[in-house]
Amino acid sequence: MTEDDARRMANLEADNRRLRRPPYVVHLQDRLDARARAQAAADVSGVAPGDRLRIAQAD
Repeated sequence: MTEDDARRMANLEADNRRLRRPPYVVHLQDRLDARARAQAAADVSGVAPGDRLRIAQAD
């Protein structure tokens, strides 16, 4: 099995687990994932997620 095949299998398994969850749990996990991605981007860039919005509105 190649690395791409392993990645596809992992993605399919994750999709299957996701489909078995109630919609509100999936929605909550999506929001938590989005928040974690925003925080990770803020950690890398040094700009807090809320500050980006204020900076964009000021321009």
